[in-house]
Amino acid sequence: MQRLTLAVALALALAPRASTQISGGGQERGVAGQARINSQDALEPVAETRILMLGINLPNFQGLQQRLARQPANKDSWEIVRGEALLIAENGNLLILRDPPAGSRQTWVDRARDLRSAGKRLARAAADRDYARSRDCLADLLNSCNRCHRNYGVRVDLSGQGNSRLPAVPQPPQPPPVPGVLQPPQPAQPTRPPGDRP
Repeated sequence: MQRLTLAVALALALAPRASTQISGGGQERGVAGQARINSQDALEPVAETRILMLGINLPNFQGLQQRLARQPANKDSWEIVRGEALLIAENGNLLILRDPPAGSRQTWVDRARDLRSAGKRLARAAADRDYARSRDCLADLLNSCNRCHRNYGVRVDLSGQGNSRLPAVPQPPQPPPVPGVLQPPQPAQPTRPPGDRP
């Protein structure tokens, strides 16, 4: 009996604890499953904020605007909307890592949290396949961006056109053609039947 008690005590003492178990990638998993970062894996910003906007936010906003121009037709379409919203929300976390270009750090963090929260709300609406709520959430998300842009003097305004509450997202300029590189096909010009005059 004493051996069994000693064996159990020894096994418990040597067993990895849930609160300190390393799960890979330098992260420890706590009891509630929250990741804690080791000091050697401290997060640091690498890309400029402009790159985050052009590489993450802009293409996902364009995708959201296109996909929510009409109600998504199926589960896969809704899942893409949800994923695009989550990528924008995750970008809010990346923005929090950075110092503001000017002004108060607290305002910067508040704006990044607004972006993250608005993206999460849109993702929830998409998960629920609620078209009206998704469009409203997208407008709120874009308004969140506009507030931050105004705060920091960024001359990009995701403003609406017409009577729609949903703003139009600007399209990036097309790069000039590169000599010797195959260019995408141009749309065909409509042809007229013989004898048809304009």
